[in-house]
Amino acid sequence: METIKTYLDNMFAGLPQTEEMIQLKSDIYDTMCEKYQELKNDGKSENEAIGIVISEFGNIDELLEEYGIPHADEKGEEDYDSGMPHISLEEAHEYIAAKNKIGYMIGAGVGLCILGVVMLIITSVTFEVTQEHFAMSMQGDYIGLILMFILIAGAVALFIIAGVQDEQYEYMKKPFHMDFDVKRQMEEEKRMFQPTFAVKLVIGVVLCVLCPVPLFISSMVAEGSDLAATGALSMLLLMIAAATFLFITAGLLQEAYQQLLEIGDYAPNKKKTNKIVEAAGSIIWPLVTAVYLFIGFVHGLWHPGWVIYPITGILFGIFASVVNAVSNQS
Repeated sequence: METIKTYLDNMFAGLPQTEEMIQLKSDIYDTMCEKYQELKNDGKSENEAIGIVISEFGNIDELLEEYGIPHADEKGEEDYDSGMPHISLEEAHEYIAAKNKIGYMIGAGVGLCILGVVMLIITSVTFEVTQEHFAMSMQGDYIGLILMFILIAGAVALFIIAGVQDEQYEYMKKPFHMDFDVKRQMEEEKRMFQPTFAVKLVIGVVLCVLCPVPLFISSMVAEGSDLAATGALSMLLLMIAAATFLFITAGLLQEAYQQLLEIGDYAPNKKKTNKIVEAAGSIIWPLVTAVYLFIGFVHGLWHPGWVIYPITGILFGIFASVVNAVSNQS
């Protein structure tokens, strides 16, 4: 029954959601379910029954005329399908492949940013510890900053390339039409992807949970050693980088399937909420980064200034939840 419901949701997606249209959709769904049960009772398989029911469904224009409902182009200037792109199976696969590639680029970019911080910490502490023999503590800070900015520059390049590629599929964020067979294929591919998605999430969560362990080990084995603490902190950040990479690559691919199937966060009733959250995020996160760089370079508060990120993340999550709740009630 879920397949029939999904098919009808897709067919009626571009039509105005009036009481008349909702009632028509409900009537057609009841009729299709009754026909489906009859075919199942006659010994048809589930796929055969669904195929027959859908093939007898008819054209949406014919149904509108049969029920005496004016077509969209009779009510206004646009037909319900005008300007609505048609997504073929090849285009869907191309989009999935592009999102997968974009995920790897963004994940690698985030990893380079974290690696830059690691290099800054390692070089600064290493030169500070050895300054008794080599008066190069200040040089160590500069070398660390140089390495960090080189890695961040590489990350920014990856972000820009990923953004340019993602812009090519901007039309996917707007209503589109997809044939039933293509949608079924995407649902099957999404189902096959779920084990990989779950494994990546589990590994990422485990890495996040275990990332403080190197700090505990360094405290037990070499308490008071700056080099040991630096190594442990570097390991913690690298574990976070690996977890973030897994979250991004898995999340963007999952997002692509949801976008194609118009489910989850990309269901029609949630698209408006997503735009609000994205707009707020595009302002908040650059502002937070600017504040962090200011207090770091001007006041030298790289630590504990970094706490601005987790605090903002928590507050932004609360904001997104509130917007989503308000949108669902409206």
